[in-house]
Amino acid sequence: MRVATWNVNGLRAVVKRGDLERFLDEYQPDVLLMQEIKMNEMVDYAPEYEKFDSYALKKGYSGTSVWVRLEMKAVREEVPVGDVDGESELTDKYGDLLDEGRITTVKVGGVNFVSVYVPNSKRDLTRIPVRQKWDEWFKKYLDELDGPVVCGGDFNVAVEEIDLARPKENRNTHGFTDEERAGMRNFLKDYQDVWREENPDKQQYTWWSHFARAREKNIGWRIDYLITRGVELSNARILGEVLGSDHVPVMAELDLK
Repeated sequence: MRVATWNVNGLRAVVKRGDLERFLDEYQPDVLLMQEIKMNEMVDYAPEYEKFDSYALKKGYSGTSVWVRLEMKAVREEVPVGDVDGESELTDKYGDLLDEGRITTVKVGGVNFVSVYVPNSKRDLTRIPVRQKWDEWFKKYLDELDGPVVCGGDFNVAVEEIDLARPKENRNTHGFTDEERAGMRNFLKDYQDVWREENPDKQQYTWWSHFARAREKNIGWRIDYLITRGVELSNARILGEVLGSDHVPVMAELDLK
């Protein structure tokens, strides 16, 4: 089974331009986890997949999706919305994060496949407390899922200096603060960063800014991950040649018996 995660930065656009068709034809993912679909209804496209979506209440914003080949008999798992530690902190205090379609979870063959779009901390870092609360809540959510977990998505953080082109210049920039990095390291105590474990010394990126020809110059960040618990993925690849978004997909293979 091939599993891929891709922040498409607008699903309708990648469909219209033919970028998604080219990706599906060439790489043939069996499960595709997408982020920033930015839609409130699913496109009538790729009938070979069953589609599970989480939309943001705000039109044209956020949203996640999981596409699974029809023959694989997927079942949607509901994501709890509301109380966190007895208080509705993520919804009431922090701008309805759980109403932004940031998580879609589907179970296939006993494995939980989770697409996630993690909130960023903003340029002025005012959302750092939001991010810390989210990391705590989301890890608890993954930990409590019944069965193995394959979670893919845009985590909006580069963990180590090797994960971005200019670590010194971006010290304490959103996406590379001590708080965000500590939050991701906490995940990785219990979850495998599949690509990094297979490529411990490799410097490759999944996202580039739109400014200053960053992709052309390869001034990027690795902020998109496939992380797992209780199941082994292999042959992890960052598909740097795929066009259509400011992010590129990460793909790996799973022997699902």
